[in-house]
Amino acid sequence: MVPGSTAHLDGRLKQDDRIMEINCQDMSNGTQEQAAQVIQASVDKVQFVITRKTRPQTPDIIRSASRECLYTIPNRDILMGYASVKPCKEKTVTIHKEAHETLGISVAGGYGNPRGDIPIYVTNIQPEGCIGQSRHIKKGDILLVINGQSLLDLTHPEAVKVLKSAVEAKNVTVKLLEGTETSTGMGNFMPSWKFWLSLPTECYYTRTVVLERAPSGTLGFSIVGGNDSGQGPVPIYIKSIVPNTPAGRDGRLRSGDMLLSVNGQNLEDVPHTQAVTFLKNTKGFVSLIVVSWPGTPV
Repeated sequence: MVPGSTAHLDGRLKQDDRIMEINCQDMSNGTQEQAAQVIQASVDKVQFVITRKTRPQTPDIIRSASRECLYTIPNRDILMGYASVKPCKEKTVTIHKEAHETLGISVAGGYGNPRGDIPIYVTNIQPEGCIGQSRHIKKGDILLVINGQSLLDLTHPEAVKVLKSAVEAKNVTVKLLEGTETSTGMGNFMPSWKFWLSLPTECYYTRTVVLERAPSGTLGFSIVGGNDSGQGPVPIYIKSIVPNTPAGRDGRLRSGDMLLSVNGQNLEDVPHTQAVTFLKNTKGFVSLIVVSWPGTPV
């Protein structure tokens, strides 16, 4: 860290931090030269996603958290957040371009992304590019299919390869979801946690978390939501996680995760009390299928 530099004065970056993304561009396998180019191309600000080694959680840190919960989010924040979300609209557009003309967009996301498994979305558009000139696509739109090739389940490098292959074509047909958030100006678009709640289920990247429940203990988390919610039908979300419990020690569940099933029992469109009953009746190893979106409050 150079003394007196912007990063040094800011104080948030530390020596030995590993940079995973710069301005939404994947740098997990990038070179020093590539990182420098992205930073130098930034106009007024640079956004980093980093990983950092931390010491194991100590009793002091645990005591500084809530006495009841390691991670928590108020019921109202989750319920109101979901209730105010409007589903993404799907559309297909065809962009006419010259052969060898680039598309002029930047994208982020992909399977195995450092910020989590998320669909490919548009972070920036060059105004002079063919997509910028067409005005059919905006920052925040989620790209599903390019010239018949699906981008779902692709890694970021794989998706970029598909986009680059479209350079040779004179017409590019794009199937997309219109993002519920966007941004203006030169900076890259950064989605909020609420942004991801508008996605259809086919865009979900699920993961399985298996916890072992003691005969006399609990799994260690509380839930909110259900089809009988006062805000209307809401998925089941994890509200809080209790330390020194299976969920707290495991560390993979987060407040705000969407809980889809418990030991094969589907939790979609069930009342809150029924979801609680499913969880209370579990024994031994418990298999949970969850969806986590970047920006989930913890």
